[in-house]
Amino acid sequence: MSAPPTASATPHLPVNPAARQEVFRRGLDAFFGGAPAPAPTALGPSPAAAPSASALASSPSPAAAGEGRGEGMSAPPTASASPSALPLATLPVFAGAAPGRRFAQLHDSYIIEEIEDGFLIIDQHALHERMLYEDFRARLAAGRIARQRLLLPAVIDLTPTQTESLEGCGAALAAIGFEIEPFGKQQIALQAVPDFLGKHDAGRVLGEFLDAFAEEERPRTPAELLDASLEMMACKAAVKAGDRLSEPELRHLLALRARYEHTLTCPHGRPTTLKLSLSDLEKHFHRT
Repeated sequence: MSAPPTASATPHLPVNPAARQEVFRRGLDAFFGGAPAPAPTALGPSPAAAPSASALASSPSPAAAGEGRGEGMSAPPTASASPSALPLATLPVFAGAAPGRRFAQLHDSYIIEEIEDGFLIIDQHALHERMLYEDFRARLAAGRIARQRLLLPAVIDLTPTQTESLEGCGAALAAIGFEIEPFGKQQIALQAVPDFLGKHDAGRVLGEFLDAFAEEERPRTPAELLDASLEMMACKAAVKAGDRLSEPELRHLLALRARYEHTLTCPHGRPTTLKLSLSDLEKHFHRT
């Protein structure tokens, strides 16, 4: 059996920029496997393709209260991949991307989005967390933080450390929707919880809040405690790494960026988006 012919030379990108863009476009066509997906030009999908509230915690508002999927939710297994030699962590954060022409989810954690001169790699959790945080801040300023009143109070046992932590951050927790009453020496009764919790275990979430505040190296001011509470609330409500999103959900999440001025970092300071340009690719593959 004869061996397949080998290429006589390594192909090079054309010098003409327009032709070079076309070669890059054809490569992306092959990667995405077909015709280009329509650009996310609206702030939300059509009613027939609306994303679930549990996945995006946003219908129609980008942060309407809903259930986050949870960090531990299992996802379909993905094939293992060899580590990339591309230094993505060193690439600059991109500030002004227009809605991309095509997009896909990678490893149920990242979104790759085509732009005019390259593509963006987006951390789905970090991006959604930032948008929810900005929305919660706006709601708090307008006095519109929603809460759910429980049919029966939930009695929760606290550790001594959590009890002490509650004394310092109780006002901040009340501001974001927790209604807490003393019930015993180290017990409390939850009368109402933030609307975003959905089916989350309210007692467990509250305990995590109290533990996080107890671990602080220095006491926080009331304003800092409130802001930290909003950060934790956004983190709990956002989609997680490992959450598989449908195409309408991905399109909706990407389109929502147009509503917010700051989407470059999550509330904790991690970047949400990296840009890999055509120029970066050419340098990496020694085509310049």
